[in-house]
Amino acid sequence: MSLCEEPLINRFFSIIGRLGIFGLLLEPDHDLTLHQLRVLFHLHYHCDRTMGQISAKLQVSDPTATGVIDRLVERDLVERAAHPDDRRRVLVRLTASGREHVLGMRSAGAETAGAVFGQLNAAQREALFAALEPVEQLLSPPSDPEEAGN
Repeated sequence: MSLCEEPLINRFFSIIGRLGIFGLLLEPDHDLTLHQLRVLFHLHYHCDRTMGQISAKLQVSDPTATGVIDRLVERDLVERAAHPDDRRRVLVRLTASGREHVLGMRSAGAETAGAVFGQLNAAQREALFAALEPVEQLLSPPSDPEEAGN
């Protein structure tokens, strides 16, 4: 990291911290690990995923991902299902309870961010939106060859 990037990074973390969105996700009453939260949100945005896709997303071994999923299954937040085209593959999906859980956390975060962003005028919101576009493109995952087979 170059020194010229440090103020940008510090400012980014300062804003995220002051919005309190990460705090909402990690509140003690959620009683979920960061890996579990990542799986829930990943499934919310991408629906059914294979165990391999989840392992890759978390950047953990298959046995570690299996343990994360086992704990989410025990809490009735996700369920396993046979892949419709290949019974050897297992799909993981949100249950109704898991979907409600994610939507509750997302709603709380949106309310917090909305209270701040709502104070910006239209031109400021447009400028912020435009400034976030290249960052979003950098964070977009490359095409997943395994997805093409689903």
